Amino acid sequence: YALGATCAQIFSGSPRVWKRAELSLLNTEKMFSKKEELHVEPIFTHSLYLINLASQKPDLLQKSFAALKYDLEFDSLIKGSGIIVHLGSHLGLGFDSIKEQVASQIALLLAQTPQDSTFLIENSAGQKGKLCSDLAEIAWLFEAVGKKSEKSVQDRLGWCLDTCHAHAAGYT
Repeated sequence: YALGATCAQIFSGSPRVWKRAELSLLNTEKMFSKKEELHVEPIFTHSLYLINLASQKPDLLQKSFAALKYDLEFDSLIKGSGIIVHLGSHLGLGFDSIKEQVASQIALLLAQTPQDSTFLIENSAGQKGKLCSDLAEIAWLFEAVGKKSEKSVQDRLGWCLDTCHAHAAGYT
């Protein structure tokens, strides 16, 4: 707070491992009192770096879905402003080959999680087939999830512009 910060981005656990604490064990009372004392809002949660909703490996896809479901439930629990998500990589297959799978996974996640949680797609720099370095991919996902979902679900989908990633991807 001495720095003048008024918002925060946190992780629900280590961003490099799948394991998470049970939500019922988290001390939200302490967090809420500090949030109020320091006047810090909004608070965003960044998802794991391991996420890959484009994976062709069923176990990785299941782990990614479970981790994102946890983070959306965490977002609701802490009364956050959304989870920031790197969607993963197509690993050379191309966006067209995995886009329906990714859109379906996002729509399913939003249908199975609290109505007061928000899913924010973060753009990437585009290395190694990372999704959403082309902002048109984010726009396509918004439209596709919209077609697969009710209006209340669509309203919980947003995006987070990382200007460093955008610059690395060729946006100036």
